[in-house]
Amino acid sequence: MANSGAGDDAVAAFGFLGISSWAVAIMGGLILATALTLLFLPALYAAWFRVKKPVALAKDGTAV
Repeated sequence: MANSGAGDDAVAAFGFLGISSWAVAIMGGLILATALTLLFLPALYAAWFRVKKPVALAKDGTAV
């Protein structure tokens, strides 16, 4: 079978898994975006607005 076009090269890297390169790129982007949203963005918010750790209170209302 002859090379039928550029799509064959794209599948070559992950072809053994049945995954094309565009699918790998999309999944990588989704994983990166999820990690940034769950980890980096809250840390950036806390640093920007100087969010302090909550203080534990005793039963009588005084700080522990």
